[in-house]
Amino acid sequence: THHVRGGHLRGSAMGRQSAEKPAPPDGFGVVITGATKGVGFALAREFLRRGDRVCICGRSQTRVDAAIAALRCEFPGSCVSGTVCDVTDYSDVDRFGDYAASTVGVIHHWLNNAGMVSSREPLMSIEPAEVVQVCNTNLTGAILCCRKAILVMQRQPLGAASASFSDHAHDNDLTGRTGALWADSERVSKKPQRYHVYNFGFSQWGAAFSKSTCTHKATKRGLSQLTQSLSQELVEAGTDCVGVHQLSPGMVLTDLLLTGASPVARRFFNVLAEEPEVVAADLVPKIRAVSGTNSAIEFLTLPDALRRVVTGVPQIVGGGRFFDKDGQRVVSEGARYKDNGTRLLYDEMG
Repeated sequence: THHVRGGHLRGSAMGRQSAEKPAPPDGFGVVITGATKGVGFALAREFLRRGDRVCICGRSQTRVDAAIAALRCEFPGSCVSGTVCDVTDYSDVDRFGDYAASTVGVIHHWLNNAGMVSSREPLMSIEPAEVVQVCNTNLTGAILCCRKAILVMQRQPLGAASASFSDHAHDNDLTGRTGALWADSERVSKKPQRYHVYNFGFSQWGAAFSKSTCTHKATKRGLSQLTQSLSQELVEAGTDCVGVHQLSPGMVLTDLLLTGASPVARRFFNVLAEEPEVVAADLVPKIRAVSGTNSAIEFLTLPDALRRVVTGVPQIVGGGRFFDKDGQRVVSEGARYKDNGTRLLYDEMG
């Protein structure tokens, strides 16, 4: 895995990061699941700000309609669409993928943002139905969306023009040797991927820092493995038109983070968390510049997080920019908030 931070790349040669790529004349085609609020909505807004074409989905038609209305109001004349989709239902995912292709045209970036977190209770206190729902949404949903995204992208220009693994297996007498698969994967991976899929997984340190439940952490770590394994699988299959990447927004002040968070945790958010639009403004240029496959695009790296904690002790102890010493939300003038402290990104956001 290689890592993208601040426009720089660390790690293997399987992926590359450069300056933001020139967009097609009508912008990039972008699909974002679970984008009626939080970081998904903020990402949609940032892509639209840059002239891209965006399609979103959510589980509620009312919320989808409200989000689309808010985006169209902010960006008149922009290409933005949305529909209802339950990512755990493949018939829904299949329909959504076709709908997205029909509304934005060529899809360059597909972001699997939809996710859930279970109640902040020990596993034995969580209802089995809730466990199943969280695991299906976070992991099965992402797998189904990856499958549909790749199928759509393979039908797009040059998507079918991929060399197969068997075309190279005999080169340099590599067949049957342990290094054959990796050597061929490295060769194929040097071809430029035209389309990209992103999973919102946890790095190991991200899971360690997170105070979410084991169901959430397990599925998010599973997404990291999905990204790595699917990237390699596509290279071996010769599907070099599609890259798969991990996208880590870090701690974002959304319902997922704030619901049930303790006062102590909230004081730590003063130094480790950011508002959705701050994270989106950092990540979107990196997404638009990505190439190759198996990237780890991070908003906050472990060294940066540790540095923030060390320098932010006064805010952790006595309160700071987001929460006071009692864990109560510090209110910005003109902003509206939910009871859990999440700031509303538009008036009708649920």
